[in-house]
Amino acid sequence: MASARKFNTADVNDLKFLENMKQELRQYFDTNHFTRFATLGIWAKAVFFFVGYLGCWSALCFWLESPLAGLAFCLFMGFFGTGIALNIGHESSHNVYSRHSWVNKFLYYFSMNLLGTYHHIWRLGHLQTHHTWVNVGGLDVGVDGGPLIRLNPQAPLKSWHRFQHFYAPALYCFYTLLWTVSRDWKQLIKGEIAGIALYQSYSEKWRRYFELFILKAFYFFYILYLPLKYSHFNNAQILTGFVLMHVFFSLYLASLLFTSHLTTQVEFHKADKDGTFELSFLRHQLSSTMDVNPQSSFASFCLGGFNTHVVHHIYPHVSSAHYPALTKILKNKCRQFHYPYIETDFFSAVVSHFSFLKLMGSQKHLAHSTALKMKEAISLS
Repeated sequence: MASARKFNTADVNDLKFLENMKQELRQYFDTNHFTRFATLGIWAKAVFFFVGYLGCWSALCFWLESPLAGLAFCLFMGFFGTGIALNIGHESSHNVYSRHSWVNKFLYYFSMNLLGTYHHIWRLGHLQTHHTWVNVGGLDVGVDGGPLIRLNPQAPLKSWHRFQHFYAPALYCFYTLLWTVSRDWKQLIKGEIAGIALYQSYSEKWRRYFELFILKAFYFFYILYLPLKYSHFNNAQILTGFVLMHVFFSLYLASLLFTSHLTTQVEFHKADKDGTFELSFLRHQLSSTMDVNPQSSFASFCLGGFNTHVVHHIYPHVSSAHYPALTKILKNKCRQFHYPYIETDFFSAVVSHFSFLKLMGSQKHLAHSTALKMKEAISLS
């Protein structure tokens, strides 16, 4: 179980590093009169994505008549939906929109369930497994690819995995669709994700089942039933548009999520027989996470700060509005203290991800390594 694991606490340089970071972060916030919460720009961006998503849905449901225009608006809806997930759902899950907890809870609950994702399961998996045990097989839900894709060195190697770098793009196309239709149900029936219980009692179990049923019914009611009843499109066109929206949504998310942690530049770790990891929490996060085009304002706007993902894993309680500035500070500190900091461009990250998939489909003997460095693994291939 995750609670039995612990990080190495012997690295005294971490204290110096974090104290230096704390001083510079305090200076940044004091000088600019910022708090750690969302700025006006972040709130404006939230409105932009919400209005865009609901506007596209309204047009598809009540106004548009051209099938080509309908397909285009389905793609736009996928874009705005991804923006909601990254810029609102993810941000509010970390309670960084407002100092008032009810505001964060409302934004999170509304945004994630609006997209067909069950808020309860996603938040537990993201906060309690991924952010603590990033890139640890069996403990980080983010590196659990199921039986078809091997995404970590501790996962069982099957014969078909040697082809996964060829067939992965096809599976990625249906990432969010399967999540919406079946994944939440499967996880709730299982009762846990990566060792984290999804309910604590028999009564809570059935409350979660009822809640999930109601939320899924709401999602499919507005996303399919209302368009089928009121739009100018036929059933086949509506279902095609629905799938196309999820394909866009899926590829958008996959290209982002998988390039932050699942590449040849990062490391994977597992605990020793006593349950202790080789690295401290700080070094573990730095070595297992990668920034992609961290200097790009456009990427920061669209991706909710996911392109500056390293600083998010160190300071998840800070709004993404501050990530570009904090990333510069973090990068300088890593250079000063000789700590790892990994960054690349988007194209290189995608290429690296597919190299990683190829490696994970062929290197069975590396599953027993306590710290798998991908670049070294490639040289052994």
